[in-house]
Amino acid sequence: MSKQLSLHTQGELKADIEVPNYDLTTTGCGIVHLGPGAFHRAHQAFYTERALAFGGDWRIHGVSMRSASLKDALAPQDNLYALSIVDDEPKTQVIGAIGQLSTLSRDRERIVEAMVNSATKIISLTVTEKGYCLNSSGHLDTEHPEIISDLQNPEKPVSAIGLIVQTLKLRMQAGYADVTVISC
Repeated sequence: MSKQLSLHTQGELKADIEVPNYDLTTTGCGIVHLGPGAFHRAHQAFYTERALAFGGDWRIHGVSMRSASLKDALAPQDNLYALSIVDDEPKTQVIGAIGQLSTLSRDRERIVEAMVNSATKIISLTVTEKGYCLNSSGHLDTEHPEIISDLQNPEKPVSAIGLIVQTLKLRMQAGYADVTVISC
C-alpha cells in the first residue's frame, strides 16, 4: 500500500518525481484564484509552481464557488497533487502552488479576507461561460438569479463578479494598493 502524498511524505517519493524546491511551510499566498478546477491546476498552478522556484509569496489560495469536493480531496494531502506531464519525456511533478483551498458556502469570511488582504496581488478566475453571468449580447445579465442575489445582498455575493466587486470596494476603502484581476 502506498502512502498518501503530503508534506511529510513528499521526500519519500521516487527520485524521478519532481517535488517543490521552495519551503511550502513559509511561502505565502499572493494569488486568489476563483475556480481551481482541473484546467487551472494543470496550467496556471503548474506555471505558478515554476515561478515559485525563483522566490516570492506567490502561492495560490484557490476558491471554489460551489463544491467542497476539491478542498475535501486535497486537504489530507496538504493541498499537494501530482501532475503527469506527457511530453517527449513524460514525467510526474508534485505541485505545491496551491497553498490554501476554500469554498464560498463554507468559508465566505476567510475568502473575502484573503481577497482584501494587501498581500494579495492577483485575483484570477477560471469559470465557465455561464459563470460570467452575461446575457446574449455580452452584457451583465441583471436578470440572472446570482446577479439579482448579489444586488439585493451586496455584502454576501454568490457570483464570481459579485465577489470581485465586493473585494475591490473593500480594498479601495482600506486604501490598499491596486490588485490585478485576470480572467483565465
